[in-house]
Amino acid sequence: MKAKKIEVQRIRDGDVVLRQVMVPCGKANCTKCPHGPYWYRGRWSRGKWRETYIGKSLTCEKAQRDPFVAAVLRGEKHGRMFEVKEEEVDDGNA
Repeated sequence: MKAKKIEVQRIRDGDVVLRQVMVPCGKANCTKCPHGPYWYRGRWSRGKWRETYIGKSLTCEKAQRDPFVAAVLRGEKHGRMFEVKEEEVDDGNA
């Protein structure tokens, strides 16, 4: 079964992207899906998309150590809200 991630916000600068995403847990009986939103930092590296979990908030300690996130928090980088974008993710039950 394929579940859907829902992208809520995207902040991009060159090849670095911050994404705020609602994520499904994959449990059949979950009534609260999708969960989040959660922040991820991504970029293309050697032809592959690499994405790292930052946290539920950009103000957490891990996020503030990232120079790109720090620039976003200072207001130097701006995101945009856009139509909800869903992407298929394998929940391991396929």
